[in-house]
Amino acid sequence: GAPNPNLKPELSENLVARLAWYFEPVGSFTATVTQNEITNFRIGRAYTPEEFGVADNPELAGYTIDSTTNSDELRRMRGLELGYSQSLAFLPSPFNGLNVNLAFTRNYSNGRRPGLAPHMVTANVGWGYKRVNLRLGVVSQPDTPWTFTTNRIRPAVTRYDLSGGFRITNSTSFFFTGRNITNERLLIHDYDPTGTIPEVLVSSTYNGVNWVFGFKGDF
Repeated sequence: GAPNPNLKPELSENLVARLAWYFEPVGSFTATVTQNEITNFRIGRAYTPEEFGVADNPELAGYTIDSTTNSDELRRMRGLELGYSQSLAFLPSPFNGLNVNLAFTRNYSNGRRPGLAPHMVTANVGWGYKRVNLRLGVVSQPDTPWTFTTNRIRPAVTRYDLSGGFRITNSTSFFFTGRNITNERLLIHDYDPTGTIPEVLVSSTYNGVNWVFGFKGDF
């Protein structure tokens, strides 16, 4: 899209409240509530050449120009996250090195916001034993709006990450991280709210698996 030099800066007010209950051996339940109010919220808009001030350019006749403008409405986003974390140190070796984390997030908005999933589930399981540590993470999201004003969505997706390491000496270690290890695609669909027309695939993108390997030393 074309840049808009008349954009105003976004202004936001944020509120966060959190309750936590900690229990033995090492565990917790948490509840976090957030609210974010934004004025001058930036949204996408299609301009005619006249509206965008380029009507004197004959090459743009008949075209629309995708750009950004400020919304006159106050945008309010609210979220609720429920979390659980637990170390399983009470299990026999080698399983006493396990720990689990689960979280459910519910998001609300008074206006359509691209990329804001209505809810999300995250989980990860970690394990450490002697010199080895491993962690598997999962993020699952439902159908998510992908534009401000159209019926374009990113369909439900679940992605997996994997990380770990091996301590070679007291001061050196090997580590690795893998993002999106199942190589899930980024799909974009258009849909009919009435349900009379099947969803149409707009784009399909493979971002690939991202692996990082390295050595770390403390001297």
